[in-house]
Amino acid sequence: MKKLIILILAAIGFITCFSGCGSPTQTDETTAVGTKGGEALTEKGTIPFYTKEIKGDPSDPYSGFIKEICEAVVEDWQGSESENFEGFFKNGNCTHYFLYDLNGDGVEEMLLGKWVKVGHYTDDPNPPTALKPYFVCTLKDGEVEYMAFDSLHWSEFIYDRVLYSNGLVMTTYGNEKKPSCFFAAFDGTSLVMKDNVYYFASDDTYYYGYDNVITEEEYHRRIDENIGDATPVEIEWKRIDEYGQ
Repeated sequence: MKKLIILILAAIGFITCFSGCGSPTQTDETTAVGTKGGEALTEKGTIPFYTKEIKGDPSDPYSGFIKEICEAVVEDWQGSESENFEGFFKNGNCTHYFLYDLNGDGVEEMLLGKWVKVGHYTDDPNPPTALKPYFVCTLKDGEVEYMAFDSLHWSEFIYDRVLYSNGLVMTTYGNEKKPSCFFAAFDGTSLVMKDNVYYFASDDTYYYGYDNVITEEEYHRRIDENIGDATPVEIEWKRIDEYGQ
């Protein structure tokens, strides 16, 4: 499990620069934010995070998984130069989760959220960000496995990443009026690319599957067929330190 947590944090570059976060009001008080190896973890101020020990439940492998992420978040903050935990927390990743049955088998997968850049490519050094699905975590033989949406297609900026009631997750990016889209599906074992369409404004051409030219009508038809009668799911993100509460 520890190796999995390290891989996740390394994959998303958990520790980031927080030069724009500011500094909180400092106090002489230190507050325990959990335990690690039997020793209390303390903070550099007062923060409302992980104040209660998350107990691993053998019947719920996600609980042990979340517990180790919580400990890793606090440990990384302890080793960072940031004095503002809330800024660290917001700009970090794997800090929120949402449970949803993606493939209709009656078993909920866990979505972990990441703060991603939203909008079009920009020179703005501080572009807007939003919390969007980044990892899908599932259980295999009682162990947690994870997959990243960006492993299917990576884009530095996206417009949106929407979970639909049919379990598909649509990511839009690129041209604002005619965005490129890819649809990801969880097939019970892995995260797969179900469909992808692209628009390149430079030559006003639509593509499917990277290099197959299609018409504008086909572009819209493929998007509509993937969504079908499904509706967007309102993701109610919860902080990882609230798991099981």
